[in-house]
Amino acid sequence: MKTISKACHKVASYSLAIVLSAYLLSGCSLNPIDVNDDKSPAQFEPMNRDILPTGERYRRKWDGPVVVDLDQDGLQDLILTDHGNELNVYWNLGGRYSQPTTLLTRDIHGVVAADYDKDGKIEIVIAQGGGDGKNPKFPLLFEVNEGRKILKQNDMKHFEFTRGRAINFIDADNDGTLELITTGFPLKSQKAGANHLYKLDNNEQYQFVKLLPQAKWLGYRLQTVDYNNDGFKDLLFYGGADIVAVTNKGKLDFVDDTKDVLGALNQTNHVSSINEIDFDNDGDDDLFITRAEHQFSRQQFYDASSKRFAFFTFKKQKQQFDLSIIGNFELKNLQMAYPDFDVFVGKSMRKLEFESDRHSHKDVTLTQQQATGWPSKPTKKGIYIGYLGDNTWRLLVDTRARNAGVILNVENNLGSTTIAPYPPKLFENKGGRFVDASDKLGNAINEQTTSSAVADFNNDGWPDMVVIKYGNMATKNKQFLLFNDKGIKFTTSEVHNIVSDEIGATGNGANVLDYDKDGDIDLLYANERGLWHLFSNNLVQGQSTHFIGFVVGQSPAKKIDQLDAKVTIWACNQMQQTTISNGGNAFSQSLNNQVHFGLGECKSVQKVRVKWRNGEQTELHNLTVNQYHLVK
Repeated sequence: MKTISKACHKVASYSLAIVLSAYLLSGCSLNPIDVNDDKSPAQFEPMNRDILPTGERYRRKWDGPVVVDLDQDGLQDLILTDHGNELNVYWNLGGRYSQPTTLLTRDIHGVVAADYDKDGKIEIVIAQGGGDGKNPKFPLLFEVNEGRKILKQNDMKHFEFTRGRAINFIDADNDGTLELITTGFPLKSQKAGANHLYKLDNNEQYQFVKLLPQAKWLGYRLQTVDYNNDGFKDLLFYGGADIVAVTNKGKLDFVDDTKDVLGALNQTNHVSSINEIDFDNDGDDDLFITRAEHQFSRQQFYDASSKRFAFFTFKKQKQQFDLSIIGNFELKNLQMAYPDFDVFVGKSMRKLEFESDRHSHKDVTLTQQQATGWPSKPTKKGIYIGYLGDNTWRLLVDTRARNAGVILNVENNLGSTTIAPYPPKLFENKGGRFVDASDKLGNAINEQTTSSAVADFNNDGWPDMVVIKYGNMATKNKQFLLFNDKGIKFTTSEVHNIVSDEIGATGNGANVLDYDKDGDIDLLYANERGLWHLFSNNLVQGQSTHFIGFVVGQSPAKKIDQLDAKVTIWACNQMQQTTISNGGNAFSQSLNNQVHFGLGECKSVQKVRVKWRNGEQTELHNLTVNQYHLVK
């Protein structure tokens, strides 16, 4: 394959910040240089922690990355959540990210960012967990000030108490002002549900308007999508036993329209994410749906080739394992949650001391002598490890919280939990109603998956998908890359290099961005009890692959923000369009105003139209390809 000059990377990345007041961005011409051939049309390369310094500690996650240009310099920044630990901002410095700026250290759930008060600064609103219902919270508000300073504004105490889950901005009546939707795990007092709609008052404070419909049992995940193509964003609530479609009639009027929009498809259960994808380029939003069970029951995995045994237990699920191990006992990526963090060893129940923080992984190595014996009666909540003799070790998990880990060099096969397949689904939009088009996916994915990332990864003019698998805790996990064959079907690439090496982890959320602005779309995803993974796309703009990109600013007249702005291009007798919207996050909302289109062999773009949600629009003509253009 060929690759882009790194010098050109820097020019393309920094030029937007320099000419932000210009109408069009003059980008760098992307001239490829020859290197060794690759085997894949969109080979990915894992980036090291110097590019995105998220650290090497394995941690719990909550959702995928939030992509948003917080400092408004034309480069996409990141908001990343390590559940129960930290919420961090990473500033894009031009193809490389800053050290983290920590906003919060607590139980953090959904995150959303936009300039909702139209003061030229981006606000960040954060949903908080509720301590299993014992300590419900208000959302928190921050604002990004000049010089990348992030200032805490207040606790939003005029909101409803909640066990916060998802949070999304939506301009429900397209008047240019953003409403806010929050979802929650209903408290005992919230019999009618915990999906709340808020509207700004004259003092720029959000006030409660109404409750929105609920999906059944854990249906607090949210996707906004204009499924009937009337210009108003509709709502999909999901996550448990069904999907509920709520049609936006305008004027803050929402109607449960599930039967008409989804029919029997509404019974699709265990949905982990819903992503918009106009897979057939016909101008309406289709849906790609991943599915995975909640981690509410114990699981175990044994990999005979590596002799690794992995376990996961949920709350109060006491479990004991007797393990045949020759030599030392090695436990990797031990994860323990509040309120029990203690590990006891041997007959004396010696308590281990750890240098690492409680909200990250721990590794334990014990000799037979260090762990000899077993207590007559374990008296405290925690994890117990003991050597019984004859190369036999015992592990007891007895806590009130979740626990997970991987034990090495286990000779006896303790078996693996049978994981129900729950294959993903593709719903095709037919005039505002969805039909099952999952046959277009082929049969490559017959397992649980946690999220997806949609983009034209090979720049041929058709949207593709990376699908994150739930995976096997005892092994490395290779993700799925599905290429779009001109809207007819998807084919699975086997050689793409999107692999996560950490053991003891399962898949979580994903998102896309062109972080280095070299014209191909990169991938960032998270593993539960694992790491953040940034993969750079090494595709090249050359003789047969071109792109065009846009960085969309506020609307020309009323300075409306970019959310739900629709960008349409006409190039070589083909029309493509995309909307600046949520992405596939189940609980959070991105505002990635950096829009990308693959052009294949096409070398000219005749027309581009950007239409903001309030009806304002701008057209550009005869644009240069293989660069980004600023539209504002």
